[in-house]
Amino acid sequence: MRHLALLICVLAGAVAWADDFSGRVAAGRAAAATPDGTRYDQSIWPIISQAGRVCDPPGMKVPQAELGPFDLVGNVTNAGRMVDVEVRPANSISECFALQMANSQFATPPPSPWVTYPVLIDLTVTP
Repeated sequence: MRHLALLICVLAGAVAWADDFSGRVAAGRAAAATPDGTRYDQSIWPIISQAGRVCDPPGMKVPQAELGPFDLVGNVTNAGRMVDVEVRPANSISECFALQMANSQFATPPPSPWVTYPVLIDLTVTP
């Protein structure tokens, strides 16, 4: 029973840790650092490329304030849906990417210790 209480405390701490953005970034990096995670990240590049064509089409004049890097975090369910998508900094382009990710169908994520598979997408918007 003592081990169960300890496990519950650890899991509760992990959930609280993953609720903040920097914790979600760290979880995404950790998932991507595994061989399965690397392969999974490679499998989602076509979805990211498609989102780029929608959110930042060639020839679009991007406001100076929206140039630069942003992080997108999300969790992919076993059904291949990205949920709990969040971006920082938030602007029209990063939020467009978030919407595209939330509306896309992903491959089933690899087995992991998480209930939903954490994904981190680092992007930079350039002129």
